[in-house]
Amino acid sequence: MNIAVLFNMTEYLNNCVSDQIIASFVVIFLLCIACILLGKKIDKLNPTDKIPKIITFLELITTLINNFVRFVIGEKRWKSFAPYILTVAIYLTFANLMGLTGVFVPPTSSWNVTLGLALITFFLIHSTGIRSTGLKKYIKSYFSPIFLLFPVNLIGEVAFPVSLSLRLFGNILSGCVISIMVYGLAAQAGWLGFLFLLATPFMHMIFDVFFGIIQVVVFVLLSTIFIGQKIDETELDY
Repeated sequence: MNIAVLFNMTEYLNNCVSDQIIASFVVIFLLCIACILLGKKIDKLNPTDKIPKIITFLELITTLINNFVRFVIGEKRWKSFAPYILTVAIYLTFANLMGLTGVFVPPTSSWNVTLGLALITFFLIHSTGIRSTGLKKYIKSYFSPIFLLFPVNLIGEVAFPVSLSLRLFGNILSGCVISIMVYGLAAQAGWLGFLFLLATPFMHMIFDVFFGIIQVVVFVLLSTIFIGQKIDETELDY
């Protein structure tokens, strides 16, 4: 009985934990290790030491994100959101590139992962709106400019996390499907399969690298803009 229960639990966990979830945990684990190692390396630097290229590159990325968030959200509130935007950008970049390993599938090829990220952004957007404008004014905005537009405004807000997650999920999944089809044709085409294999580097450059980076930019851009739109205009001090 105990063995049967254990077997059923193992089968249940295998069904629940998809390849994308495993890949997501791998990305998070590797990023945590990288942050710890880089943090120790930064602590050991002296002002007279030559700054390593990796530190210079990370400083460039951090400055770019900070300046972008400051421009969209304003001087008063940007520091509250820049860490989240930077974290999402780094995670999505590495998650979208997981297909290049040949071992893991991109975590963002699962709607569970992209919807989870979109919902975090969704709650951050609306919690920001409530804190910035007050609950009364926030609720009133759903009935603006007239009361009859409440359903339309509500649907527009609910549609945001769905569209944001589906855009990322659809683009990454389509790249995975095309890659699987090409490799499948290469395996079934005999000596002609060599021609398909020659195209795979360009395929991965387009779907994994180019489209992957584009989707990171789109996700970060839309998240920041929608957060900025919920902040009261008096707080948008540029």
